[in-house]
Amino acid sequence: MRCVAVFVGINHASAKVDFDNNIQLSLTLAALSIGLWWTFDRSRSGFGLGVGIAFLATLVTQLLVYNGVYQYTSPDFLYVRSWLPCIFFAGGITMGNIGRQLAMDFFTESKFDLRRTVMECSQDPHFISYGITKRCLMHKRQKDQEAKCSR
Repeated sequence: MRCVAVFVGINHASAKVDFDNNIQLSLTLAALSIGLWWTFDRSRSGFGLGVGIAFLATLVTQLLVYNGVYQYTSPDFLYVRSWLPCIFFAGGITMGNIGRQLAMDFFTESKFDLRRTVMECSQDPHFISYGITKRCLMHKRQKDQEAKCSR
């Protein structure tokens, strides 16, 4: 998936590309993260998800650093690095797109199975006269149970 590749590229850029100061790095990563959202999502809910994840993950990271569980060598944004929310934002957008793709695949397969079942049952004239969908599904379940019992 291209979105994952772009996210890995943004993450890699945050570690490997040298900038004069952290403000340039933060602004570049912010622009790349917004570009990731614009290219692969463009929805308000996706943007809200990214901002929410960036806020909550940065808050949790700040709490971990404040309590001494984790530490940065040179924090520049309260207790953490200033580019961290950009990485969390891009990660939230990427995970949202992966979840959306998985959900679409699941529902597409479910609808396909229902259509195929209805088509199989519609060939039987008994089901056409009584309404295809409800009786067809009941008939399909009954056939499946009989098949399991006969094994």
